[in-house]
Amino acid sequence: MPTLHVRWRGDAAAAMILASLSAAGCGADPEGAVERAEDSQSAIVCAPPQDGLRLWLRADDLLLPDGGAVASWADASGQGSHASQATAGRRPTLVAAAVGGRAAVRFDGVDDRLDLALNTFAAGSFPITVIAVLRTNDADAHVVGTGSSSAGYLSTYGGALTLSGGSPTIKANNAGSGLLLGAGASAANGAPRVVAAVAQAGASALFVDGQLQGESTAATNAYGYGKSTIGASDGSSAQASRDPFAGDLAELIVHHRALSAAERSAVEQCLGARYGVPITLPPGCDGVPGSGLTRDACGVCGGDGSSCLDEAVVPDQLALWLRADDLALPDGAAVARWSDVSGQGAHASQATASRRPILDAGVIQGHAAVRFDGADDRLDLAVNTFAAASFPLTVFAVLKTTDASAHVAGTGSSSAGYLTTYGGGLTLVGGAPTLKANNAGYGLHLTAPSPIHDGAPRLVSGVARAGGSALSVGCAIEGLSGAATNAYGYGKSTLGASDGSSSDKVIDPFAGAIAELIVYRRALGDAEQAAIEDYLTGKYGLGTCVHAPPDPAITLTSSAVMFFRMNEAGPAPRADIARGLDVAPFPPDGAGISAVPAIQGLGQFVNGPGGYHFWRPSSPGMSHGGGSFTWAGWMKLASFYDSQTFVGKWNEDTGHNREYRIWYDLSSQQMRFQVSGTGGGAASETATAAHPAAIALDTFYFIEAWHDAVAGTVNLRVGTTADRGSVATVPWTGGVRVGSADLNIAAHNTCADDHLHGDIDAVGYWTRVLTEAESLRLWNGGVGYEP
Repeated sequence: MPTLHVRWRGDAAAAMILASLSAAGCGADPEGAVERAEDSQSAIVCAPPQDGLRLWLRADDLLLPDGGAVASWADASGQGSHASQATAGRRPTLVAAAVGGRAAVRFDGVDDRLDLALNTFAAGSFPITVIAVLRTNDADAHVVGTGSSSAGYLSTYGGALTLSGGSPTIKANNAGSGLLLGAGASAANGAPRVVAAVAQAGASALFVDGQLQGESTAATNAYGYGKSTIGASDGSSAQASRDPFAGDLAELIVHHRALSAAERSAVEQCLGARYGVPITLPPGCDGVPGSGLTRDACGVCGGDGSSCLDEAVVPDQLALWLRADDLALPDGAAVARWSDVSGQGAHASQATASRRPILDAGVIQGHAAVRFDGADDRLDLAVNTFAAASFPLTVFAVLKTTDASAHVAGTGSSSAGYLTTYGGGLTLVGGAPTLKANNAGYGLHLTAPSPIHDGAPRLVSGVARAGGSALSVGCAIEGLSGAATNAYGYGKSTLGASDGSSSDKVIDPFAGAIAELIVYRRALGDAEQAAIEDYLTGKYGLGTCVHAPPDPAITLTSSAVMFFRMNEAGPAPRADIARGLDVAPFPPDGAGISAVPAIQGLGQFVNGPGGYHFWRPSSPGMSHGGGSFTWAGWMKLASFYDSQTFVGKWNEDTGHNREYRIWYDLSSQQMRFQVSGTGGGAASETATAAHPAAIALDTFYFIEAWHDAVAGTVNLRVGTTADRGSVATVPWTGGVRVGSADLNIAAHNTCADDHLHGDIDAVGYWTRVLTEAESLRLWNGGVGYEP
């Protein structure tokens, strides 16, 4: 006698069905194979998962003679959703041995219809999973669910399993809006079929005989009819039989939830065995149908997760986790939906087929990646993970690209030309990874100094937080910023291109592949970030992480808000090499200013007694936001003619427009750093750090002054070419005013107040506290440093 072999996946759903088979006399072997003699097929009972089960109809349960009219079909789910027909002329008939030797209920395609006692397919019932064993030659028909009582609305109203052009179709639609997903091939050939459909907003799928026939990210939007029917639709109860079904229905199972892939596959396999329908088992990650092998979190087929430190990805405020290895798609397949495994439901999807990226299998050390074409590919996140209110954020991306300027992940404009100035997220600028949280050019915009668009895989990670952002490539920090996080408030986060708040645009498209993306809605600690970097570099074969301190030359350069080398001569502006916030000589003839040898090449001699200095109007780009900031540089006095200023934003007018000043105070013969929290000059409104070092003429002094908003201090270092110098510190929690006072170098305002008579060189400004290594680099053994 021939023997049937049914291979089961080792999960709870399959175990439940195996238990039913065993109880019915089928033996289960240790590997999950069920063997039975051919004549015991009738013993197979496919018990579906009980969780969410709302309808279970089996024609075998009907105690009727062959050809008997079906007035009532009892629901075996326990929910009482029995199917019935009071009108004798509209009753379908029972046909014995119709499908694989088993009974089926035959609908005549004219006026047969059964009405469910419960509205199982009501608009509020979704998500729904429906699995049906049927055979038909019909083209367009209502099989089961809700639908119109008028002609012409089969595809546009209601929630149901239907036939369209002979193809099984699942719908949850209202006036053409919502889900309408059809199979790719016709099933109207008279052969028995197992049709399974999962109708779920953003993640619907349709299967025929175990094979995936279609996917959709559309919303479930079923029109709210009050009645569910089988064999024809009837609106909310108009005694109509619209779009009647001509065919046999042997078994019908409905759940009010989306069954997992394992659960659905197990039910399909059991039904296939019961009705003699060959089921194509889903391939495992090894490509073998029915192997049941899956990739672990490390991307290893059949692995147990031990090959990488997946546990490094801690759950605390984890907002997004996308892994291309999780996509059960063939190489080159379009990615309609990329499931978020963070538990936050931020799944990435694209409803338009032509805009879907593709899966690139094995592209990074055997791991898959999602490849964007750089033309119109874009995936939209179901949650606005990079919203303006989401910062601080930590983001990790494993990617490869040859692109120069592109939106990788986050929020961004729906208009061209705003890649660097609007939104929050990870981008490419000049081929270099960039972290932004920006609005009209104000806020965080941190770019690594070196490009990565050579096609090699990279790990890019970044922490975006006000006053302390960092960007790393590999495991090495390549940039720091003290800027505020000021992301424009777009309503939509996307991958591969930006789209504003949802304009269906594809702006700054990304040409490259993303293998894994992890986002936290907090700034991770150093140890947490290092653990995830180790996990990702190990998993993708990107080398060994060496968590070395960042090169201070890189971080000083990348995070400087302003830096003046002071090499120019004459009336020309003195260039800010950081952001172009140049300062101009005043008076504008520049006659009292000249270029002279200084600490780093040339510096500027300023004739303060003649009223000369440098200035520029205030700009939002130089704002410290009331937080931490640092000024540093070199200064030499040529005389003690008066008090003399290094840098100031200190207008002593009636408008309370004082912010800060760093100057030599003639009365005390000390360098001082003073801040005002209110703009006023009273003792209660200001804090002053006075440095005890004696100041001599014709000697270059290294000046480093900073406000530490976290520690609540005002600090001043004064050193020489021989000694970096000590620090004077005073407590201060009153903040620093953000005002409109002009910025002055070599004076504290544009009036004749405390102008420098002497030299100045290598002046820089950062909106954060510098590290010890950065301070040492600026002093540089007494020879200074210029980016």
